[in-house]
Amino acid sequence: MNHSLINIALIYFISATTAATFFVFLLKVKFLGNFWGALTLALIGAFLGGMLGSLVPIIFSRSLQSFIPAISGSFLMLYFFRWLSVLQDY
Repeated sequence: MNHSLINIALIYFISATTAATFFVFLLKVKFLGNFWGALTLALIGAFLGGMLGSLVPIIFSRSLQSFIPAISGSFLMLYFFRWLSVLQDY
């Protein structure tokens, strides 16, 4: 397996774990499946953010080019589902 593919997968996993930990343990947001549900959503967001990040090149080093869209995609995905659950309460 190619080392760059393993590095990108590791970047996605680290950014998703960071976002899920922030939302579940620090902000105390309830997700279906608690931490594991948030981690799944954050992984989807990291993948989508990485896909969008490859379309819009960022003038940084290669690692930041993968990490910044992945972490922002994770946070945006979890924030979107948090926003949807708040709307459902009303």
